[in-house]
Amino acid sequence: MATKCLQCGHTMTTRRQNVSYDASGLPGVTLAGIEVSHCAHCGEHEVAIPRIAGLHRVMAHAVIRKSSRPTPAEIRFLRRTLGWSGSSAKP
Repeated sequence: MATKCLQCGHTMTTRRQNVSYDASGLPGVTLAGIEVSHCAHCGEHEVAIPRIAGLHRVMAHAVIRKSSRPTPAEIRFLRRTLGWSGSSAKP
C-alpha cells in the first residue's frame, strides 16, 4: 500500500532504517529497523514508531537497572514516562 505525503500528496517510498530518537529526551538513543517514509517531491519524511508506550517502558527499565546514578535527562524521562510533574506538592 503506497503512502501519500501529507504535505504535497505525492507517493512516498518506505524503507527500514536506523533512527535517532531525540524526542525521548535521552541522548544517544537509536531505534533500529524503523519504517521511514520519504517524499522525493517535497523532501518530507515520516517516521513510524510502533508500540511507543512499550518502548518507553523498556527504556525506563534500562535506566532504572543501570549501575550508575541517573543523569538529569534520565530523571526527566522517568518523570515524564510515569506522568509525574517536576514540582513538589504543597502541603
